[in-house]
Amino acid sequence: MKKRQGISLIVLIITIIVVIILLGTIILTLNGENGIITKAREASFRSEMSEIKEQIEIKRTQIQLYGKNIQDEFKKVTLDDIEGYDIDLKKEIAYWGKYDIGVSEITKEYAKNNWQSILTNERIESLYIVDKETAAGKENTYLYDLKEQILYKIPSTKIGKYKVHSIEELDDSKGSNNYDIISDDSQIVTVDNVSYYEPNLKGFNLEKTSIIYYEISNNVESSITISAKEYISNGKPRTIEKDGKIYEFYNYNSQKWANILVESSGKQSYWTWIPRYSYNKNNVFDVKFIDLNSEPENGYTVHSDFSGEKKGIWVSKYEPMYTANTEVSNFPYYIPDLTGFNKDNTYIEVYNSNENKFEEIKLSNIDNIEEFSKKNSWFNYKEKIWANIRVYNPESKTESWWVWIPRYAYNITGESTSIIFIDLNNNPLDGSKLPSNYRVHSAFENGKKGIWASKYEPIQK
Repeated sequence: MKKRQGISLIVLIITIIVVIILLGTIILTLNGENGIITKAREASFRSEMSEIKEQIEIKRTQIQLYGKNIQDEFKKVTLDDIEGYDIDLKKEIAYWGKYDIGVSEITKEYAKNNWQSILTNERIESLYIVDKETAAGKENTYLYDLKEQILYKIPSTKIGKYKVHSIEELDDSKGSNNYDIISDDSQIVTVDNVSYYEPNLKGFNLEKTSIIYYEISNNVESSITISAKEYISNGKPRTIEKDGKIYEFYNYNSQKWANILVESSGKQSYWTWIPRYSYNKNNVFDVKFIDLNSEPENGYTVHSDFSGEKKGIWVSKYEPMYTANTEVSNFPYYIPDLTGFNKDNTYIEVYNSNENKFEEIKLSNIDNIEEFSKKNSWFNYKEKIWANIRVYNPESKTESWWVWIPRYAYNITGESTSIIFIDLNNNPLDGSKLPSNYRVHSAFENGKKGIWASKYEPIQK
């Protein structure tokens, strides 16, 4: 009797593994970064975009030759048009349009949550929809930034692992400008029996963000800085020991707030993390840290800045700097709003230019704060003198210093920052129109005339 021939189980498994490896190799050869299909798509995309851009330049020459306006040939983009575009296109327009939006990197998440404040009518004034004739018969397919001379294709194009709308974005994605975005979310930590959310670095650039640790000995402060990459890979340590000293990233029992440094495009910005907290309605200095799932204790309310699902907020560590060339004459601005401050515990810091120092005037001794402010003895933004107050609570023996930042828009050029004070309609207070290259600071949302920023950390007297 003949034995039946067959394939053993081991041979079958080996055959399947070999087939899978071969399939993976084939897919990588076709669709990998240097794959045949990927290269073909890239070549096709580059050719398509170059041809359309060439036609646009021909059309622009004809417009100039016959003395026409570009609006006669190209339709101006509106915010309603942009609303229907995917988030990647919105992100590209914001980035390659070179809009200064006050963040270190325009992440996809940031663009998704803030595109309406980024892509305002003033910012997209140079953005046009390419007409059907110029676009080789394709209607509503291409956008052209007249100022930056960048062409976008409204439907995204998948090239390898990248999804792009412009040649500029493709080149940037394939080049050395790729960066990693931190995805780790903030967790609750407990330090000296006090619990709060650790600094939430989610969305920050891994390579461009640094963590600052401080140590104070004999009233002398020293610091060490490590990269965010090192911080995360080491398990996000709160303290670092060096040369026999303990450096702390944060410790709210000791009034040590978490600070980070972000370096981008040659600029440095320092940020301080404020964990989610609630405060006593009768004493704003009596605070309790709170998580997202808990209700504040009786008599306490969650600070309005932590609306929604915010585990905390990052605030700029330094106050804005005023430089020349403002479009506003006579420097109008909203005077500080002292509503809610205890008049007997609040002291106005008046600058004495003759003695180069500040003198204190108790708020309860001032009959009319508006008339007092008009004398400009309290602040003078033309001379870079900001309105400062000191608040002292005799019961808790706690004092804090605050600086008033009037509602403003800003423009960063090179290493300087220019600001224009604006009204609630985001126009300069002299009635003129806000220049298109100025951005309203995000802190002034919800109709705020200004904000009180903590100038120093609260200290025990």
